[in-house]
Amino acid sequence: MERCYEASMLPRFKITGRKVLYESPMYSTPLLSDREIDHPALHAILAGEYERAV
Repeated sequence: MERCYEASMLPRFKITGRKVLYESPMYSTPLLSDREIDHPALHAILAGEYERAV
């Protein structure tokens, strides 16, 4: 990140690079029906990926 100043002298930040720290596999959204997401299953996926990422 780089701090920049413009004519207004208010600070702006410009992203100058990035580093991927963790990349999870892709998942299909768990569904209970054509219109309803299986929230407990989705939570389990997200919680598991969060644990693997930290």
